[in-house]
Amino acid sequence: MAIAIPRGREDALPLLTRFVMEEQSSGALDTIQQRAGLRGVSKATRE
Repeated sequence: MAIAIPRGREDALPLLTRFVMEEQSSGALDTIQQRAGLRGVSKATRE
């Protein structure tokens, strides 16, 4: 899965980052991945 932010909308990055972190910590993303049958998924890391 991927999320993109259009050019010029970088102000949304903090909100999007918070959303992703909350979904990861709640286990919701794992549930979505399992239901979709995704295998070999790895979590993104910040560089």
